[in-house]
Amino acid sequence: MKQKFLAISLMVVSMILGVSPAFAQGAAPKFHVFNFNDGSILQNISDNGKWGVAFGSNQANSLWNFYPKLIDFSNDKVIELLTEEELDGAINCAAATDVTDDGQLVVGNYGNAPAIYHVDRAKWEKLPVPEAPNGFSWDDGYVNSVTPDGKWAVGTMSYNSYFGEIPVLWNLEGTPTIVETLYPLEDMSGFSQDQTRFMSITADGKKIAGCVSYSYPDDVMYFIYDIASETWEPVGYKFDGTHFTSEVEGMHHIDGLVLSNDGKWATGSAYMVKSVDGSEFGNQYKATYILDIENDIFTLYDTTEDAGMVGNVVSNSGIVYASTPDGSPVREWHGRVGSYWYSFDQILKQVYDIDFVGATGYENTGTMWAMSNDGKRFVSFSYPQGESYMVELPETFAELSKKVDLLGNYSISPANGKKFSSLQTMQITFDRNVEVAGDASSVAIYDSEGNEVKAANKVDLKTGQTKVVEINFGRAVTLEAGKRYKVVIPAGMIQIAGDPEQKNKEIEVRYDGREKTPVAIKSISPADGASVALVNLTSNPIVATFDADLTLCDNPENAPKAHLYLKNDDNTEELLADMYALVSADQLLVYPLNDQYLYEGSSYRVVIEAGTVADITGNNANEEISFSYNGSFVREITGDGNTIFEENFNDWAATFAQILLYEGDHNAPTSEMAAFEFDADNTPWNFSLRDDETTLDFAAASHSLYTNGGKSDDWMSTPQLYIPDEKCVLTFDAQTLKNSGDKLKVVIWENKEVVNILTDGVMEDYRNNAKVIMDKELSSGGSQVLAGEWEHFAFDLAEYAGKEVYIAFINENQNKGMVFVDNISVKRNAEFVISLETESTVVRQDNAEIKGRIRVDNETETYTTATFTLKDAEGNEVETFSESSLALKQGDIH
Repeated sequence: MKQKFLAISLMVVSMILGVSPAFAQGAAPKFHVFNFNDGSILQNISDNGKWGVAFGSNQANSLWNFYPKLIDFSNDKVIELLTEEELDGAINCAAATDVTDDGQLVVGNYGNAPAIYHVDRAKWEKLPVPEAPNGFSWDDGYVNSVTPDGKWAVGTMSYNSYFGEIPVLWNLEGTPTIVETLYPLEDMSGFSQDQTRFMSITADGKKIAGCVSYSYPDDVMYFIYDIASETWEPVGYKFDGTHFTSEVEGMHHIDGLVLSNDGKWATGSAYMVKSVDGSEFGNQYKATYILDIENDIFTLYDTTEDAGMVGNVVSNSGIVYASTPDGSPVREWHGRVGSYWYSFDQILKQVYDIDFVGATGYENTGTMWAMSNDGKRFVSFSYPQGESYMVELPETFAELSKKVDLLGNYSISPANGKKFSSLQTMQITFDRNVEVAGDASSVAIYDSEGNEVKAANKVDLKTGQTKVVEINFGRAVTLEAGKRYKVVIPAGMIQIAGDPEQKNKEIEVRYDGREKTPVAIKSISPADGASVALVNLTSNPIVATFDADLTLCDNPENAPKAHLYLKNDDNTEELLADMYALVSADQLLVYPLNDQYLYEGSSYRVVIEAGTVADITGNNANEEISFSYNGSFVREITGDGNTIFEENFNDWAATFAQILLYEGDHNAPTSEMAAFEFDADNTPWNFSLRDDETTLDFAAASHSLYTNGGKSDDWMSTPQLYIPDEKCVLTFDAQTLKNSGDKLKVVIWENKEVVNILTDGVMEDYRNNAKVIMDKELSSGGSQVLAGEWEHFAFDLAEYAGKEVYIAFINENQNKGMVFVDNISVKRNAEFVISLETESTVVRQDNAEIKGRIRVDNETETYTTATFTLKDAEGNEVETFSESSLALKQGDIH
């Protein structure tokens, strides 16, 4: 059993999946897949492989482990180890970390205390604990591991906000008791942090895996404790009683320790720091180790083939199991047999023809962290948010590895089954370092009758690569249209680098011939002539399907290769947006960087330049392609009731749907501005800026920082707005960066015509006829953050009553900084709100006090006088009085 456990939120479904393989004869792997809806995952397996335990994190407080479970793998029955009352909050913490071979005793935590669960009594029992150090009480306690016979267990008590730890060994025979141990206190630095833990105990109850100063990785010391002799030995180091000497040069510290069930082996990872010329920090990484405990032999797996592997489990036969890549929760697990790592996924594919994703529904084999004594049952989590499983193998991992072709995992370019007109070079990429062992002439192209068409001129590693073999046929070989060909790489042509015993099996690749004509479109979506509302990358790209698989033509500058044009009434066209290209198989996807709405009543044309794509070998590039669309988007202006228009920039899709943009300067931004996703042609205003990733409050921004200097000409306009009466007002917030001196210009353009796109022609009219209502330097606040430093602006729109207008925010700064705008609003200006505080009904009163409040809401007016009139039920005037010398502004209450 493995000692580590993890509380992680996941997704209750249990599935037993037995797969009938096409390759292997007889039994097949059986998957027990678990998706617990309370967030639990499998944490451990009994030594005999018959039982498992699971837990997750408390949904009410994710800091606590919760939902402990026992699983009977014979039928995948799940036994909940908490009552309904306990699950409903009677306790806040519980975990199941290990289980005995008979499935009758589960160990872990109950109510923040080390505890064991008696299955026959369905009851938790808290274990005795040592006395807490002076001045402290226990924060928590766990039983981490139990022997398969249920006689011994180890765990750790925590105090001092979990920075203090004391290890505990329990004798569970009869009444549980604490057994005193002479565990180490000092870490690698010779200092005691009062932090020692016991992590696991071997099946025979003789050895314990432990750790000193776990929270201090620079000084951490892992050790193996011998119960009988009451002595300990560090892992990876020799200790003379005073000094630690590393077993391996460059090892900074051990990072993890796992014992085999029988206590003969140990594994984990070593944190390595190796000097590199010119680097202050050197090369830092983790490497897996194995320790032969009986013979005291420490071995580090530290070659390029071992990179990224982190040891998690070691079998009783000394096979290390590791997961990669380190530092990511999305991993694949492997077993090391002899000198090589074999991935679990590779064994499933080659031995059983099983696709792991299809068998489990999980995307990756994950981190394997517990196994049975017989080496045939493994527990793994695929992703720490809800995916775990137990797999039963018909044979041991070591036996299965003998059936694996170590060079059987490769990819070929051009891929098998592709169609093209000529072949000059091809590449084979392996997952291991390789070298060429055979003669180039033994690799050849054959026609469908088996006749050799051309032998290879050269077969060698691709320059600078250790896993890629390049095959060159010299001149390009023509593949006739309609005919099938094959390339044969004979067995023994390629071998694992430095190992002539590991050679490839014969590789055969089939190709189909094609005419030497430009690749051409078979279909396009949306179809030519269709009505289209939106073109973008995420939901509405343009997808063209060709008559062959594609590759992008050389485009070192990554220049746009497609373009979207607006058709004018005079048969001229204006460029609206450049578009970029992606390919997948026989499909070309073109898209603009920003959403492009195609408006109802307008016509558009898309042009894909000649030489954008070619067939898979880079030949027969396309000719120019064009097609047309009719716009169908109808702009909807945000607003309701008194609100005519509103934009807070917190919903990008909604913003792009109603805001009009114009890029007038086309200046290239500095690298700093480019990092904010500004470019020369598509982002006059950027809607993705905010103070930091913790806020969802975005703002619009424009800049004037260019690689070659220059003046900005960046416009952001509302759509056409109808101003119903003289009570309407424009409001917005604005600011600039500290000490930048940026100005903001705001103009209003009267225009009855509906404008959907700010073309050059439209902009000429906009510039010449719009009225400037603001052109001033903005406040920059006292810092470089946005929150709390906005300057609020309000403008009366009375003169535009009954008219259609457009309102633009313009950045015309030169070599300044950035301008920010937020919370644009056009609404009817409610002048004031009156609330009466008088009794609504009075009985037998000669008089009554009448009082109330007036709250001023008008953003543009200051009220200096007020007149009040009291009327009776028939509307007759009772009394009138006035007040003067007032100065009531927005927000004032009178």
